[in-house]
Amino acid sequence: MDNIIDSLRREDKFLDFVKEQALKMGKVFFINSGEGRDEIVGDMYVEDLSGWLIDKKDEKEFEEQWKNGIDNISSIFDKNFVFVIWRKDNNKIQIEFKKYN
Repeated sequence: MDNIIDSLRREDKFLDFVKEQALKMGKVFFINSGEGRDEIVGDMYVEDLSGWLIDKKDEKEFEEQWKNGIDNISSIFDKNFVFVIWRKDNNKIQIEFKKYN
């Protein structure tokens, strides 16, 4: 049980890191799914992610749709779909938000 809890904490820490980076850009990140390339780096379980990078002003509108399932998200938000690609740089995690084409 402790291993499962530790794993979840590591995953949460990475997702929190991704969300913090989005906030620095004036955006909010909503996860869709993990996309692989997973690894434990320090105290974080990291992997590439997919999701939506939403302007703060659209957060509430998007969140309502997102909570009702991804099939209920309006196509106006398609342009906000991104991949979060991680890399190690001097043993620090760096991420890049890449638009889906």
